[in-house]
Amino acid sequence: MNIIRRCLLAFTLTLSMHPLGCMQASASTSHTLMGDSIIEDWQPVIDAIIEHESGGNTHARNGRFLGPMQIAPIMVRECNNILRSQGSTQRFTLNDRLSLDKSKEMFMIIMKRHNPTNSFEIACRIWKSGLAKTYSKATLHFIEEMKEIMSRQAAQKQ
Repeated sequence: MNIIRRCLLAFTLTLSMHPLGCMQASASTSHTLMGDSIIEDWQPVIDAIIEHESGGNTHARNGRFLGPMQIAPIMVRECNNILRSQGSTQRFTLNDRLSLDKSKEMFMIIMKRHNPTNSFEIACRIWKSGLAKTYSKATLHFIEEMKEIMSRQAAQKQ
């Protein structure tokens, strides 16, 4: 069993035991359900991730994480696996993590496949913990940081 399948299986088991695990929502809704926002416009989330992860530096590096959104090689691989499964000939390279546009595109590919309900919380869990979407203090802290950054960015736009 490959690593992605193991991670998804672990996530499914974890989610089924978690009180939010039974949450179902339409991707077109824009309300709050059990404290978790359903996202229609991903741009504020992407902007918050970029601010948190790299401060907008497209050449930021932290170990194996690279680029404005600090994407790990396994996420590039997963994007390519998703594209392959869809019959697309498009593929990303590890250097594509340095491109803001390609990083955003990879983010959206991951969200469409692994977060079909457009859950803000699941998006944060994926970005902080990978596809396993673990429930850790660090991940919960990351979710709160994302909310604060998004709130601050929204206030600055007004």
